[in-house]
Amino acid sequence: MQPPGNGDTSLRVPALQQPTLETARLILRPLEQADAPFIQQEASAREIADTMISLPHPYPEGESERYLDEQETLSAQGRGITLAIVTKAERTFVGLVEIREIDREHAQAELSFWLAQRAWGHGYMSEAVQMVLRYAFDDLGLNRLYAYHMQRNPASGRVLRKSGFHQEGLLRERVRKWDRYEDVLLWAIVRSAWDD
Repeated sequence: MQPPGNGDTSLRVPALQQPTLETARLILRPLEQADAPFIQQEASAREIADTMISLPHPYPEGESERYLDEQETLSAQGRGITLAIVTKAERTFVGLVEIREIDREHAQAELSFWLAQRAWGHGYMSEAVQMVLRYAFDDLGLNRLYAYHMQRNPASGRVLRKSGFHQEGLLRERVRKWDRYEDVLLWAIVRSAWDD
């Protein structure tokens, strides 16, 4: 028998309820099948894919439907939550935020996010991340959230720093993006620092 946390599928993790969270200007809600065309359109922008570690470009036709199915499976397995970021005023889809790779044994998970190019520069992601942190620590009972971004994407670093994350390391040439090896920064926040 494998030790807990090392792939033992006999340990059952309950499915996660996808929450609906609200900030002053945003609604963070569960994904819907109707989001597929918006995800397809926004994720197809080269400017989005350029600094995302795992987002392909061109974004394949039908990839958004596959992505939605995958997120539903991860939620049912208790391994992830993905929320659409929607503006309150216009009810416009502007991005996604994920709590993924949820590790119950060590009470930690990865935070990942992207924002449509037309929504850049309005502070939306910082607003969304603050609410997601509250949910992760208070409702999910996590102790640590970590996040990665390519070093040449300082905007993500600014969002993380503003949200209380601390840079923990530089992973040299950690990923290959379009035949070029990229350095990646690792950030994290722990509950005790967030509570301060």
